[in-house]
Amino acid sequence: LIQEIQDTLKKYWGFEQLRPLQSEIIQSVLKKNDTLTVLSTGAGKSLCYQLPAMLLPGVCLVVSPLIALMEDQLLELKTKGIKAMGLYGPLSEDGLIQRLDNISYGNYKIVFIAPERLQNPIVTERFAQIELSFLAVDEAHCISQWGHDFRPSYRSIGTFRAQMNKLPILALTATATPKVIEDIRTNLLLDNVQEYLGPVVRSALAIKRYYYVNKVLLLSIALRRNPQKCILIYVRSRSKAEKLSQQLKTEGYDCSYYHAGLSPEEKSKRLKYF
Repeated sequence: LIQEIQDTLKKYWGFEQLRPLQSEIIQSVLKKNDTLTVLSTGAGKSLCYQLPAMLLPGVCLVVSPLIALMEDQLLELKTKGIKAMGLYGPLSEDGLIQRLDNISYGNYKIVFIAPERLQNPIVTERFAQIELSFLAVDEAHCISQWGHDFRPSYRSIGTFRAQMNKLPILALTATATPKVIEDIRTNLLLDNVQEYLGPVVRSALAIKRYYYVNKVLLLSIALRRNPQKCILIYVRSRSKAEKLSQQLKTEGYDCSYYHAGLSPEEKSKRLKYF
């Protein structure tokens, strides 16, 4: 088993060895255990489902909350010659059925899906007829912290899992308190779960808080200090994102905004530009 893992790692990813905890997590998934993983951002969570997906028969279904994340993963997998598909964004019923047909007969190994789509009867019926290797739930903390208001559909993943004859689950997150971990266990109906909790402290990250009346001026100062760097600015609403983007443009910055109100085409265009 370990030799197969190392050979696959070398073949598709070009690495000689795995990072801490990755080997244990991958072996747990290959043994069809329910597995809960807490690893910090950048520690290699995606490999923990991508690699076993290549070794197990059938299709690995990956639930993810953000289109940008799924598109990024799809692009990366395609460069490695791994057959992957996305079931997210606006799709007509005919378009959805066509993609499901492709999954059934196209030898795909990984399929990314938005949590809302798991509630579609057409999807549920078709996946019940497709050989699935396991279900990977990315950003699993959404079940607890955001499940009630941000993405309620995350809380229905357990129901879908039960309909798929208790398909093995790999739940992944970069951040989880003991309460969140308990919520994940309960909502996903995890059974005899193997848990791998890595260190979440990132020495390269820091948080600073400022009380400042003129936030735009503070941002301008920060931007001038980092003229060559790409910077993300988070705000509380779509309107604020658009207004701030325009303000910074008038100061000569190459700036744009990205939010849920944009069309899928425009989102993709801005993400690629970024």
